[in-house]
Amino acid sequence: MARKEKRKSNKMRARTTHGWGSMKKHRGAGNRGGRGNAGSTKQRAQLYLGKGLNKKGFKNLNSSKKEFITINTLELNSLYERMLKSGKIKQSDNIINIDLNLLGIEKLLAKGTVDKKFNINVLIASKKAIEKIESVGGKVNLLSTKNTEEEEDNSQEEVSEK
Repeated sequence: MARKEKRKSNKMRARTTHGWGSMKKHRGAGNRGGRGNAGSTKQRAQLYLGKGLNKKGFKNLNSSKKEFITINTLELNSLYERMLKSGKIKQSDNIINIDLNLLGIEKLLAKGTVDKKFNINVLIASKKAIEKIESVGGKVNLLSTKNTEEEEDNSQEEVSEK
C-alpha cells in the first residue's frame, strides 16, 4: 500500500563530502576554473598557449656569436712544461713547436709575457699576441678556417661513402 505521508529524503544527509570523496577534491573556485568572467577561452593558460609557435621578427645576433677556447701567452710557459713531459710538444734547438689546434685551443691571446721562442700553430691569434711572440724570436702560424672546414667536409663524405 501507498503511504499517506511523504517520507523525508535521507539523501546525502550527514555526508560531509556529498559524493566528492575527499574535500580537497572539491574546493573553491580554483577547482572549477574561477568565478565570474571565467570561461575556457578566458583562461590564462589558453591565452598564452600559442606564444611559442610560429615566431616572427628579428634574430638575436648575440646568440649566434661563437665563443672560442682561448689561451693567454702567460699560460704558454706552464703548458710547455706539462706537455713536454707528456710528449705532446716537440722541441728542436731553442724553438718549441706547439700545435694548439691539436690540443683543442682555438685562439691565442696576449695577456702576460713570453720568455721562450715558440713556433705556434693556431686558428686565431690577436695582433698583440703575435707581436709578443715574434719580439722574442718566435713565430705564429695561423691556420685558415677554410682548410679545416674542407677537411671536416671531406671526412664526413668519406664516412657517408662507407
